[in-house]
Amino acid sequence: MCGSFCTYRKVFDAMKQVSSIHTVVPIFSDSAVRVDSRFGTASEHWHKATEICGNEPLCTIAQVEPIGPKKLFDALIISRAGTPFTAAVSLSFPVLTLIQTIGFTLGMGAGSFISRSIGSDDKPSAYRAASTAFYTAAALSFLLCTLGFLLADPLMRLLGADEALLTSAVSYTRFVLASGPLLCMNLVLSSLLRGQGQTMSNLYAFSLGALVSVSLDLLLVSHLGLGVLGAGVAML
Repeated sequence: MCGSFCTYRKVFDAMKQVSSIHTVVPIFSDSAVRVDSRFGTASEHWHKATEICGNEPLCTIAQVEPIGPKKLFDALIISRAGTPFTAAVSLSFPVLTLIQTIGFTLGMGAGSFISRSIGSDDKPSAYRAASTAFYTAAALSFLLCTLGFLLADPLMRLLGADEALLTSAVSYTRFVLASGPLLCMNLVLSSLLRGQGQTMSNLYAFSLGALVSVSLDLLLVSHLGLGVLGAGVAML
């Protein structure tokens, strides 16, 4: 939370929704910690966030710096979007994590094997490992995502979506699942490239993908106001 005090009411409403199904740790900027305004005092905001989340806000560099290196959080929410959008996106993270796990597992294993095979001048084995990992990831992710797409409604209920969030959560998660096989195969290819020492090609590809994704999110969510639908299309 920063110095946009006029948005705090909506932020606290979103906190209540998200904290009902997830552990939430608020992060306060220096302005949020020190500045009082006509929307309330800094102390009031601090205590309200603590009461809602059950965790005191983080507010110093020493507190927030370890978040990335130590992977303390599953997600960071920095958004002007409404509560249904935020919660719907959060509910899809377990699904996305499962898809990524398949890609990382097969890709890293094959990448390591390929590195050793190339080092021992055994290229046929490297070729077999690469094709096996790629097609296995494609098949597993396709089966998983197809099943998840068909059962998205009960899956979101299982993950904690209530009636108010169900439609948005199912909609966004189906976009995630539709893009799942491509994402999984991309992760495998990335590991295979690293296994062959082609790190720069990997960097360029991921950088381009990130730029396209961010641009589409800004266009579809912020400018066109498509909300969950826009975020889903950008993800796909």
